[in-house]
Amino acid sequence: MTAIRPQDSDAPPTAVAASAASIAALLDARAQEDAQRLERAHAEHHAAMATLLREHQEALRAQSEADATRTTALLRDVFAEHRAELRAQSEADAARTTALLRDVLTEHRAELAQANQAHADQLAQVLAQRPQSADPPAAGTIGPARRAARAGERPARGE
Repeated sequence: MTAIRPQDSDAPPTAVAASAASIAALLDARAQEDAQRLERAHAEHHAAMATLLREHQEALRAQSEADATRTTALLRDVFAEHRAELRAQSEADAARTTALLRDVLTEHRAELAQANQAHADQLAQVLAQRPQSADPPAAGTIGPARRAARAGERPARGE
């Protein structure tokens, strides 16, 4: 576009000035329209970005809730497995402990039987070395040696 210069034009200077004023007014009006159009575009862009941000936040919230639900379910499963493992381990420990106690008690019972047999053998030997009297002592009676021992005395020889 070629600029109009007042000296190049055949029009009178007032016409050129009027023409410049109308052009300036036209340009000013155009600039105002452009500014309003830019403000509207900016407001629309701002509203679109706010909507997009809100939708994105809602999507993130929904995703977070889904992740929390999934994590909760996974943790429940892991805890259930862990409880089952602990229960199995506890049952195995109880079975092992029961078997060990059974073995110890069986061994103890055998040792007691052996000790009882040794005492019975020793008692039989002592009784076999004692002179046999014709009548056994009456039930509830205590011999002189035992009576003296209970009283804290020393039994006489031969009693």
